Amino acid sequence: MPVQDKFDAETTTMAKGTAGIFRRAWERLMAMDYSFIDYSMDRISGLEREVAQLKDELKQARALSGIASAEIRTKRVNP
Repeated sequence: MPVQDKFDAETTTMAKGTAGIFRRAWERLMAMDYSFIDYSMDRISGLEREVAQLKDELKQARALSGIASAEIRTKRVNP
């Protein structure tokens, strides 16, 4: 078998296998009793939790940096 024919055969086989994987995954997803709206709402609520967590971490970091800068100012005033 020439190299190009072998390459074409492998590429076609890989493409069919990949398409099959996505098709089977899609079929499983469609068979679930889980609508796209449910999925979207779950994703949104997860993202909202992450944003809240990041806001809390940012507040803590700002508070710590405020404490650190106040300590530095105090040391400069009272050596």
